[in-house]
Amino acid sequence: MPDTDGRRARRLASAGPTPETRQRCLDERHRGTPRTKRVEGNDYFPPDSLKREYFTDSPTKSLCPWKGVARSYSVSVDGVTSPDAAWYYPHPSPLAHRIRNHVAFWNGVTIEGPREKKPTAQSR
Repeated sequence: MPDTDGRRARRLASAGPTPETRQRCLDERHRGTPRTKRVEGNDYFPPDSLKREYFTDSPTKSLCPWKGVARSYSVSVDGVTSPDAAWYYPHPSPLAHRIRNHVAFWNGVTIEGPREKKPTAQSR
């Protein structure tokens, strides 16, 4: 189960894919953009930013007292699988509605690379 203080994520961080392959599972153009939601120190990425070929559904579920029931994905890159490395809330509580189906990562997966700048009024 994901814990909100990140201790388990830090313990498992060394078990995942190498830094060079971690970023392949996500279209990182979305990192840090207005479409990415930050909750409790986790970046939740929009579902359309996932490169689905790296994700498999996991039977693992967890419960957050205020967000609701989370579902998990295992992430596989270059033959290395990080079980339950990503999670999302398909039916979050009303308090967490803004992260519905957005995906966060842990268990050895990090998102690396530059953050995209927020659009300015001129670029819209």
